Amino acid sequence: MVQLGCRNLVQSFSAFWDDQFAGGCPTIFPGMQVDASDWNSWVELQTPVIREVQRSQVGLQMVRFFVDVHCFVRRDTDLKKVHLLVDAVREVLSRSVWTVRDGTLSGLPVIGAARMGETEVRDLSRIEQRVLGGDLTHMLVSSRGLAQLTGEGE
Repeated sequence: MVQLGCRNLVQSFSAFWDDQFAGGCPTIFPGMQVDASDWNSWVELQTPVIREVQRSQVGLQMVRFFVDVHCFVRRDTDLKKVHLLVDAVREVLSRSVWTVRDGTLSGLPVIGAARMGETEVRDLSRIEQRVLGGDLTHMLVSSRGLAQLTGEGE
């Protein structure tokens, strides 16, 4: 039986992000470990919550999830950069729709669709500076999503 699954959601969102994000900086995807010490700006993707919703009457699996995008810009960089970066992230996330593919099967067949809600933006720079003593501007862009099987892969 086909399942949406965490892996398929994260891989499908990562592919969607690669196609859509025009922020002009590197992206750190879930599970990646990199040294960003030489970068002036970057974003980090996280999917901190993935929960299956009780199956609907038609029996198709539904999953609620969150996507967090942490935007980092060094303070010695142009201050407009962080706002441009946040705008680029919001453009990708806000009310977007993307396909969920099964990464375990050849041809990566479409097994579902995901829809993102509105975005929320929070400035975490003060916390970043207080806790880590860093020189980073740190903005968090968050959105909730809902994914559902299409029924074609079952």
